[in-house]
Amino acid sequence: MKRIVALLLSFCMLLGCVAFAEGAGFTPGTYEGSGEGFAGPGSVQVKVTVDENAITDVVIEGEGEVKARGIFDYGKFTLNGATIDACDHNGGYAVVCYDGAEFTMNSGIVKTSNENGDDTTPGNYDATPIQVEAGAKATINGGTITNVSNFTYALNNCGDTTINGGEFTSAHTVVGNEAAGATLTINGGKFTCNGADQYSSHAVYSEAGTITINGGEFDGNGYNVWTEADATVNIYDGNFKQTNSGS
Repeated sequence: MKRIVALLLSFCMLLGCVAFAEGAGFTPGTYEGSGEGFAGPGSVQVKVTVDENAITDVVIEGEGEVKARGIFDYGKFTLNGATIDACDHNGGYAVVCYDGAEFTMNSGIVKTSNENGDDTTPGNYDATPIQVEAGAKATINGGTITNVSNFTYALNNCGDTTINGGEFTSAHTVVGNEAAGATLTINGGKFTCNGADQYSSHAVYSEAGTITINGGEFDGNGYNVWTEADATVNIYDGNFKQTNSGS
């Protein structure tokens, strides 16, 4: 059964990619597999839906843990449970959404551990939990996103991301908007920065694009919201505080 899960997860690495070769194809349908996670108790269930030429939808759920170099989303990916832990300790992503992709997270955990292989001591060259590239769309309704790196974000948005809930924790800035035309809408959720550097440890950072905050709880070690000259931030509601020192 683990071989079935491993095979389905290998499809997840290239969601929505064209099938094996020109002229080849899939047999349309939804394929399911389940088995024990790679670390700790609990199982992982994977559902992959394909048409004749491409993977159109992938759903991962359960309570087990998936250790991967990264899940590369070119199609449609939904996370309803389980834990995704990036094992790339030299950059990279746990989940990265490319142009045209859609990612929905309803529950579960997306995290990265440091270059020493643990998830408690901050490091400088670790993976980003969630990266949304230009042209991609992400919706976060719940779950836990944890970043232990001093260098990156829990979620970095260059596309179109809506956060309705979930708990985000980061040793660096928690969520960032880093591309012209990027839109980040925060309707809820909890954003906590536990980084030591008050000058780069913010709850929300906007280098470019537009961020709209309609709600949520924000606890930054530096500033709760930092905006560069080329960015726009609209704040209509939310709870902002500072548990740690900073400005």
